[in-house]
Amino acid sequence: MYSQNLTTEKHHQLDNETGSLLSAHGHPDSSRESDESLDIHIPICRQSRWREHVIRVVITIFSITVAIAAGFYLTTSSNSSEPTLKDFGINPKTPLPREIFTERRDEFIGPSKEAERNWDRITMGSDTIYLQDPSKYGLHDPGIRAPFFMFNTPPPSAASLPNLNNFYVLNTMHQLHCVNVARQRYNQLVYKGINALSGSFVDNDWLEHLEHCFEYLRLSIVCADYMTLESDSPPGSPEEYTKGNLGWGVVHSCINWERLMEYQREMVAVYNGTWEGR
Repeated sequence: MYSQNLTTEKHHQLDNETGSLLSAHGHPDSSRESDESLDIHIPICRQSRWREHVIRVVITIFSITVAIAAGFYLTTSSNSSEPTLKDFGINPKTPLPREIFTERRDEFIGPSKEAERNWDRITMGSDTIYLQDPSKYGLHDPGIRAPFFMFNTPPPSAASLPNLNNFYVLNTMHQLHCVNVARQRYNQLVYKGINALSGSFVDNDWLEHLEHCFEYLRLSIVCADYMTLESDSPPGSPEEYTKGNLGWGVVHSCINWERLMEYQREMVAVYNGTWEGR
């Protein structure tokens, strides 16, 4: 009895709820259905729009961060970069081998035969370097004739080639050549008592050569194409470093001259290979 009444009561409740969903014409209430449809779809649309908005914000923040980081890197790298040789007007293009070392040699001092041999050894290769392609180093003007053909007629196989004048003076070697010329004449005047003003062809040639060398060395020093800040001899230096106010003992970064002369000989061999045996 109780169960039947409960079932009947539930049917009446269902009928009432169903009836409330019917319109006056017996059709479902379209406004109610529309409201329920909005209740279902509006949260979904809002979630989709919110997700798109978040993605746009994240992309914008990321782009701004990358742009700021790139600008900061470019600014700091350009401001903190060390000056290069090019900044001082020095041509950074060079075929020369690079090696840094520090060296002090006493066997080049004085009029001894040992000093003469040592000076001859480091200057006998002339002051030129053969370049296969001068334009590669920014050189578009012709060089000078191969030094061993300077006062001799080259063989036809060499004279017919366009590289006969592809030898270029290296200023450092030229400077050393001039120092050696001045040293030789100084030793002749001081230690041998030669009359430099005798008027002979040899003495006049020495004078002309020396005047050229002094002017070339002056121009080289004023040009300052190799700049090194020199201090006095370090405290505690031995007496031979400071005797005569010579200022020895200062550390310099120098090329390896022995390697430079080796490279000079290598390039002469390359040049000779272009005409020998033709």
